[in-house]
Amino acid sequence: MPGYRIERASGAYAFNPQHDIAYPLAENITYRIFKGPLVEEIHQYYAPWISQIIRVYKGKKHVEFDWVIGPIPVHDHIGREIITRFDTQLQNNGTFFTDSNSRQTVKNVRNFQETFPWNVTERIAGNYYPVTSWIYIQDEAEDLQLTILPDRAQGGSSVTDGSIELMLHRRLLFDDGFGVNEALNEPGFDGRGLVVRGSHYLTLGPIEDMIPYTKRLAKMRFHYPLIAFSKLNFYNLSRYSLTEFRALKRRLPQNIHVLTLERLDDHRILLRLEHFHEKYDDPNLSESVTVSLNNLFRPFKVIYYEETTLSANKYLYEAEKLNWPVANEDNGSEYSSNHLHRVLQADSNESFSMQDGEEGHLIITLKPMEIRTFILKVDYYVTI
Repeated sequence: MPGYRIERASGAYAFNPQHDIAYPLAENITYRIFKGPLVEEIHQYYAPWISQIIRVYKGKKHVEFDWVIGPIPVHDHIGREIITRFDTQLQNNGTFFTDSNSRQTVKNVRNFQETFPWNVTERIAGNYYPVTSWIYIQDEAEDLQLTILPDRAQGGSSVTDGSIELMLHRRLLFDDGFGVNEALNEPGFDGRGLVVRGSHYLTLGPIEDMIPYTKRLAKMRFHYPLIAFSKLNFYNLSRYSLTEFRALKRRLPQNIHVLTLERLDDHRILLRLEHFHEKYDDPNLSESVTVSLNNLFRPFKVIYYEETTLSANKYLYEAEKLNWPVANEDNGSEYSSNHLHRVLQADSNESFSMQDGEEGHLIITLKPMEIRTFILKVDYYVTI
């Protein structure tokens, strides 16, 4: 679709499909089914350049979708933007939820913006939002939530009720006019176009169960084990390699995640702890939680800690927040400057709370969505 017509062409900075309705990639899909004691798979073949594997593991609550797309053909001089779409009978009434950088869940309403007047000029592109870790829809009458978790940042939306779609791959032939002065047509090393590979996790279940499960699954998905191989015989493996290691002596609370555990020098370690649930996620997991650093780590003993700012470049007691002069605009909105200032000030005051008692200086409290950063003074044990 040319970039010189009345409507701007899709390109590196613009998503402007020619029609609001997506076209199916193939009318006849071939497939093969494989069944085993641990996993069942469906291998789908849409075209020579696009295929998908649907995988269900025994005992798992989620379904895996592994896809391979490319090179996208352009021999007919037509650019293509490839999406995957999950259609259900759920009635989400135009509402869907996306994550904000894998932290906060944001409520989105189709063709509506809470903070400014909404002028719908692009029905599809105008309802696309960035999806880093999850996107879901809810049918409150049926008490069901459908969640999709991508393996990378993608654009996503629910353009019709009961549907979730995500953008997977694009190959376009005209410049969008936003300054790059070239089309989004990447030929790849062989000149035929790029091939992309990725996966999605799908979960479906009661709303109350799915919200905390989504947060936990997103953490597991991001921190999946990396498998490496090397040439090594069994004798050298057992003699020189550490084949098993556990850093913690006991489990952390279910809502706490170790963001950073980094050695600074021989006796100092940088630690970041994250409470990854929001205030209303779950009656139990959304509560404040205490964590004791006493005898928590297997390789070392924590002697004491000093809390720092989030970036760990200044001790917390040295940090001073900027006070911004603002007009009296406190109209009760959660977006007003005065309201936000009070929230941040309350968070700052409560973040210093610690518990007394034996080893009390090693007990910290984290509130929902809070990240706290510490420099630990440690002594290493002789053996690990």
